[in-house]
Amino acid sequence: VEKVNVTLDGIILREEGRNISPTIYINDMYKKYQDCGDLEETLMAACDFMERAYEQVPVVDVDSIMKDANEKIVFQLINTEQNKTFLEQVPHREFQDLSIVYKVIISADKDAVQSSKITNEFAKRLGMSEEQLFKCAAENTRRLFPPVVRSMNDIMKEMFARDGMPQEIAEMMIAEIPPEQTMWVI
Repeated sequence: VEKVNVTLDGIILREEGRNISPTIYINDMYKKYQDCGDLEETLMAACDFMERAYEQVPVVDVDSIMKDANEKIVFQLINTEQNKTFLEQVPHREFQDLSIVYKVIISADKDAVQSSKITNEFAKRLGMSEEQLFKCAAENTRRLFPPVVRSMNDIMKEMFARDGMPQEIAEMMIAEIPPEQTMWVI
């Protein structure tokens, strides 16, 4: 399976009547086996993963995705050098040492985004050139995922709070960071 920045070996079990199926990565299974040394435990963990994944995977109507795809096309930046093989399969444009690739959003909520990469074949089915994909994605990405700029200090305070650290202690730790060394996350 060609993913961004890496090629993985995966197993896809397709349930009849579904056009989207979860993938379990053999690489992850092997790591689990190396960690626990128990093949049965590894296989049971894989089964549990697939069961949970099927419960969460929506039934997707491909026709509805095709119909309003131009409203859901977004872009993603990936490393050009690390994705040469992947880039042969997808419409893209280079931007410095990165490449802009395109995805269509299937569903999104505050916790997760489900999307599908737009391959050369998919772009052809949509009847869209790379230039058209770029124009749609530039507008949609801003609308669907508005940019947010936050200080790393605020993000760290939130992480500490989620882990149960009292707010006063988190603020004391963050206060020790000189203002000129504050990092920003976009």
